[in-house]
Amino acid sequence: MPQNWIENGMAGKEWLRSYRRRHKDVSLRKPEPCSLARATAFNKTNVETFYNNLEKLYERNPTFADGPRIYNLDETSTMTVQKPQRIIALKGRRNVSKVTSGERGTLVTTCCIVSASGTALPPVMVFPRKNFKNYMIKNTPAGTLGLAAPSGWMNSEIFPEVIQHFIKHTNSTPENPSILIMDNHESHLSIKALNLAKAAGVNILTLPPHTSAKLQPLDVGIFSPFKTYYNAAIDSWLLRNPGRPVSIYEVGELVGVAFLKAMTPTNITNAFRKCGIFPFHRNVFVEEDFMPSLVTDRPCPAQEERSVLLGTSRQTDLGRTRIRSIDSDITVCEDDVVQSLEPLRDNSPSIFEDSGLHIYNSPSKRIPSSTVVSPTLTQQVSSNHKNCENSYKSQVFTESTTHNIGIPSHPI
Repeated sequence: MPQNWIENGMAGKEWLRSYRRRHKDVSLRKPEPCSLARATAFNKTNVETFYNNLEKLYERNPTFADGPRIYNLDETSTMTVQKPQRIIALKGRRNVSKVTSGERGTLVTTCCIVSASGTALPPVMVFPRKNFKNYMIKNTPAGTLGLAAPSGWMNSEIFPEVIQHFIKHTNSTPENPSILIMDNHESHLSIKALNLAKAAGVNILTLPPHTSAKLQPLDVGIFSPFKTYYNAAIDSWLLRNPGRPVSIYEVGELVGVAFLKAMTPTNITNAFRKCGIFPFHRNVFVEEDFMPSLVTDRPCPAQEERSVLLGTSRQTDLGRTRIRSIDSDITVCEDDVVQSLEPLRDNSPSIFEDSGLHIYNSPSKRIPSSTVVSPTLTQQVSSNHKNCENSYKSQVFTESTTHNIGIPSHPI
């Protein structure tokens, strides 16, 4: 080990440069931010539930297995201000800037719908206005639906019109059903929209919360190139119109340019394939994909209800096993518990014979040290010894079952 490592307690810059020269496949990168909610929500349970529901839909109608009747819907923001892309500049220049349309910009929501067969339906655009005017969607893709909302966001009041737009372009009927995959945002779950979808044979499958980045085809493989082409379209527009900022009335034209370039059959089919939706592949994600969610793993709720042991055992100097429990209500079987159980045993000995719990007739009257009584049983015995029926609701771990904590062998 080099001496400076010992003195400084860390490697130097020269070692880092040498390490990068030796390993050409390693580069210095800036990681993308990922919220804790997204990291923990993408777990095996949520993903398995989604694929189970999707498989049930495939089994419901054989035409779904062909792909053309499987669709994905999602919204993205198309601002009037572009995000500058990377450029080539001289080294050492600190003030490298690029003209944008404005400081913050105005939001126009663009809703895209794509099919697993590689086709895209005409988009839906929501403009930040009280009333919609037809000139707002000038030069947009043919069939584009224009809507208006004061905030510019999709909401539950106008989403039924999106469902009608979807039904119109997919010819969905109860005899010709379709699958629509989308997130479960509150704007998508209006009663009117769900009734329209149900009447037209549209089977809506929602994604688990915070998993759209990996389970939604539009997020996985479509919106990234779409945003790239959209920003490039704004740059080109600013060059053709010097001194003019982009307004919401030009967004439709810019979306039309980016839409045709990004919504290619190759991009769409690859996005569905990467999500494991079509072709159906429930094991498309490997163990490494679920590693961030391991920090929040917990036992199944059904097992938690059955389990009464929430600690670890250790051996004391007296040779008795005691339990250190997180829950203060859980009682370790000692003399006072045994004495409180004695009247119950005298009144109903069959309970203990059936459960495997034995009270020794020794002077100490101790239950085996590895037996733990649940909080419910302890409270019932101490409060009312005569109520024997309620004790059947509790569970007891005997000496032979403490090593297998998850499943009690003798319920009372």
